[in-house]
Amino acid sequence: NELKMSIIDILNKRTNFLESVFIKTKIYNLSKLKKVYMEDNLTLEENLESNQKEVGGPLENVDNQHVEISNLIYEKSNKLKILRKRFLSVPLSSPIESYYVTSGYGVRKDPYTKRKAFHKGIDLGAPWGSDILVTAKGKVSFVGNYGSYGKSVFVDHGYGLQTRYAHLSKIFVKEGQKLHLGHAVGKIGNTGRSTGKHLHYEIKINNKARNPQPFLRIGKNVSKKF
Repeated sequence: NELKMSIIDILNKRTNFLESVFIKTKIYNLSKLKKVYMEDNLTLEENLESNQKEVGGPLENVDNQHVEISNLIYEKSNKLKILRKRFLSVPLSSPIESYYVTSGYGVRKDPYTKRKAFHKGIDLGAPWGSDILVTAKGKVSFVGNYGSYGKSVFVDHGYGLQTRYAHLSKIFVKEGQKLHLGHAVGKIGNTGRSTGKHLHYEIKINNKARNPQPFLRIGKNVSKKF
C-alpha cells in the first residue's frame, strides 16, 4: 500500500503539472476534459460488467482498501494518459533553434501602410539558412503560397490546434505528411508581404489566433519537469 500511495503521489504531481500548462496557455477547458475521463471510465465499467457473465472460480475474500487503491491508480493513470496525449499536441517548442523577436503579437504599426493593424502571430529573426521546425507533432494541412504570407506551411495538431509558418524561402514537406516534433518544414525566408528575412509564426485554437509567446516561455521549462 505504501508503494501504491507513492505511485498515486507521482501521478498527481504529473497530472497537476500538465493541467497547469493547459490553464496557462488556455488551450483546453478542463471541465470538458473531465467528461472525457468519466466517459472512458464508464466504458471500462461497462466492459467489466459484460465480462462478468463469462467468469467463474472459487470465491475469495478481498481487501476493500486494496481494491479502492488499485482502482484509484487506474483512474489516475487513465487521466494522465489522456492529458499526455493532448499535451503532446500542444505547440510548446521553438520553431527556430536560435532567434530574436522582431515583431510581437497584437496591434502594431503596419510596416507598409504605417497604420495600426492587428498582427496575428510573432515575427522571429534568424540567420539565412536557419531551419524552421514544427513545434509539436501533427499533420501538414497546407503547403504553398498563401497571399501575403508567401511560401507557407500549416500544420494541424488535432484538438483544434494549428500552427502556421510563413515567408519561407524553401519548403521541405508535403500536404498530408505526418510530422514529429522538431521536423524541419522549410528554411527562413522573405517571401510574400515581408520587409526582410524572418519567420511569421502563428498559433490558432479553433481557428482563432493566439499569442505564441506564452507557449514559448512555458515550453522552455517543460522538458525539465516532464
